[in-house]
Amino acid sequence: MPVPMKRLFSLMLACGSLFIASAQTFSAAELLRFPDGRPVRGAAEWQAERRPQLLDTLRQRIYGYIPDNTNLTTTCETISLNREAMDGRATLKQVRVTFSDGSRTRSAMLLLLVPNHVKRPPVFLGYNFHGNYTVTNDPGVPLTGKWVSQRLADGTTVHTAREELRGSAAGEWQAEAMIRRGYALATLHYGDIYEDYDGGYDASVAPLIYRDMPSQKPCGRLGLWAWGLSRMMDCLQAEKLIDADRVFVTGVSRLGKAALWAGAQDQRFAMVVPHCAGGVVKPSDGKELLLALTAPRPLCSTTSEKDIYAVPELEFSYLRQADSIYRFLGYPGMDRQSLPKLCEPIQDGYIGFHINPGRHGVKPYDWEQAMNFADRIFGRPCSPLPELTKAGTTPQSWRRRRAELLTLFEENEYGRIPEDRSVEVVPQVEYTDRKALGGTATRKEVTIAFRKDGRSCSLRLLIYVPNGLKRPAALFLGPNFNGNHSVCGDTGISLPDTSRYRNPRHGIDLSRRGADSLSWNIRETLRRGYAVATFYNGDLCEDWPQGPDHGAGAMLYPAGRDSLSCGFIGITAWGLSRVMDYLEQEPSIDARRVALIGCSRNGKTVLWAGARDERFAMVISSSSGSGGASLFRGNTAESIGDICKRFPHWMAPAFARYAHCTGEFPVDQHQLLALIAPRPLYVADSDRDRYAVPKDEFAALQAALPAYELLGLKPVGLDSLPAVGTPVMGPVGFHTKRGEHSITAVDWRCYYDFADLHFGRPEFRKNR
Repeated sequence: MPVPMKRLFSLMLACGSLFIASAQTFSAAELLRFPDGRPVRGAAEWQAERRPQLLDTLRQRIYGYIPDNTNLTTTCETISLNREAMDGRATLKQVRVTFSDGSRTRSAMLLLLVPNHVKRPPVFLGYNFHGNYTVTNDPGVPLTGKWVSQRLADGTTVHTAREELRGSAAGEWQAEAMIRRGYALATLHYGDIYEDYDGGYDASVAPLIYRDMPSQKPCGRLGLWAWGLSRMMDCLQAEKLIDADRVFVTGVSRLGKAALWAGAQDQRFAMVVPHCAGGVVKPSDGKELLLALTAPRPLCSTTSEKDIYAVPELEFSYLRQADSIYRFLGYPGMDRQSLPKLCEPIQDGYIGFHINPGRHGVKPYDWEQAMNFADRIFGRPCSPLPELTKAGTTPQSWRRRRAELLTLFEENEYGRIPEDRSVEVVPQVEYTDRKALGGTATRKEVTIAFRKDGRSCSLRLLIYVPNGLKRPAALFLGPNFNGNHSVCGDTGISLPDTSRYRNPRHGIDLSRRGADSLSWNIRETLRRGYAVATFYNGDLCEDWPQGPDHGAGAMLYPAGRDSLSCGFIGITAWGLSRVMDYLEQEPSIDARRVALIGCSRNGKTVLWAGARDERFAMVISSSSGSGGASLFRGNTAESIGDICKRFPHWMAPAFARYAHCTGEFPVDQHQLLALIAPRPLYVADSDRDRYAVPKDEFAALQAALPAYELLGLKPVGLDSLPAVGTPVMGPVGFHTKRGEHSITAVDWRCYYDFADLHFGRPEFRKNR
């Protein structure tokens, strides 16, 4: 290598940049305009023409060029493989990556930690500062022989690895948390590519890349580190343990800058996660351009409250400018105008951002938010689904398997209702109006009281039955959110006694008469010949953290709730079965044709009630999401941890055991849906629903279909996710409507058709 070249590299700044021209900022308008003034017209022109121009601008002004060196080869060789790492929870693999120009070689050691409970998981890839052996305390990972940066805090005073520092960076990398969440980690020491001091040139990969003085500007350390990350990506694409389509490039500080530049150049990286990367050299050096080149791939950026290198206000302003490029390409960027508060992450779009407490550096909180962001965009990494049917299951043995699954759901999710039969159930018809709604229907209100050992509670059941039917009516039954008076504008519906409710955050509003009539569609339901029955979902258990301690919860668990006691959903599901007890005695209703229906958390409730109680002839879940019709494994909306954090009272306390280890959850929601079989089941959602994502619910539905097939039914039209607005009906129904989290008349029309298919179209007398 000529001496001038070595001298050239010795002039590189500590941050790794080289050949900085005049400082420049780039507005969104400039980014979306060609040098000759023409506007960029659409994503295709951005990708094919404007994006390469902007990359070349950064290479020329900041990062330098990597020459096309066709003689440089890269080989990957497995050095060790331990499938029982981390007490059997992970596979530890070490891969030697060798670069050769035909006469000289350099090598890097790539460390892979892969969760054993997830098949081909996504992986975070990034450099470490002090050697692979500091990321994990596994004795099988050797000390690095390369130069390491000085760490005064842990006693490092020389630039060599020491055994006593094994595992010292584990807190920074959070490998244990990654493995538990289902993510893999791939890391290598940055000195394997270029040792971070002025004399590190000879031991780096640079002499292999720049065998002769290049005609264009050579890279500094940042450019070479970015190049090394792409070479690791070459190896990961052939790695069968991980999903090479979900590699997330990451780094902190200067290595965060390298990750950003690698992500900008190499679109194989599915997401870019810089921690405290700061400006490339100083403010106004074109970082907004660098971030824009990540688009439309997800970008999750982190900084620290007291970071003097990655100042929160500046980092946020860079991301705001990049937002316009995401939106130009048709992707949600960062819909936020003002700087977020400390530990209030922005994660709604494809640009994530948060501020952690403390100074420059990556914290466990940052990894938690990065994984949360990845969960939402790509789906939570999931272990194989728990088996639905065991080997040799027959229609006859399904009853035994069904009982096993019910027990698993009771013990791990919804809770168990005591077997004690001493609860006294006393229904009382309060009044009947046979000329309701202009004479088209009979309205009845029934108080169903429950008593046990001196404790009592009750629910108020509202029933509408269409007048003039030839036979007892088929019925849609479900809980409501805001009181019976809210489901219809009928002034004859009695107002609830608000003094009985304790929830300070969601008291019943007596002024909301008819406010939910669009969700319930009662007049159209009656016109189609179906009856409707509903009660307020807080009658037996109010929907707040202390709700299960009162009402039916206090009555059912007089000694106090334990880990298997039902929460809001289990108690309300029990109430639906008690309503069914009454409906079996109601002459105007055909109890053999009762369809449960519910939306959102009420959708979760009716699924569990329908699974437990086979007297319900049909179950309809609308936008029920997690804990309802959506799988927890691979969920892109709400995880088990999310529900336990926001709604700890919904499920049994035992459910919280799986808040951070979904892979250990012994059931999943496809098994719940299968418990409805062979009865008709309908699942519906909306295309912009952030809580009940269509693909998550459809995945659960598909995984439940073998139970229907086992019982002799053949679901049709469910081989792939149906198009929006295209309902599919058979033994199992499904549709996605346009809109957000809701149940509307569009849904109800599908439910009427589904009920007609299975219950028979209702017939009216001619002289009604």
